[in-house]
Amino acid sequence: MKIVENTPKDESRNMSTCFKNGIRIIPFKYGNLFKIIVERNGKQKKGEDLYPEKSDKHTPGVYDKIHELYRQIANKIDTPQPLTPQQL
Repeated sequence: MKIVENTPKDESRNMSTCFKNGIRIIPFKYGNLFKIIVERNGKQKKGEDLYPEKSDKHTPGVYDKIHELYRQIANKIDTPQPLTPQQL
């Protein structure tokens, strides 16, 4: 998997896109590690994966993962979906 570096402006745009669509991503302390909660319009879904606070050689840190998720979700929101035959 290729890691794409985001500039602070990109990260801000991604987060803003998600916020405007009712999506927040929150770290949740779980022992010495973190889980991630994705909240959409008040409904929460807690992830199963555990992340350290800071990145190491093999594992992204929780905040790196949160920024990655914001980027992925914002890209899905910003990508136009093809019309289905029923919509034509």
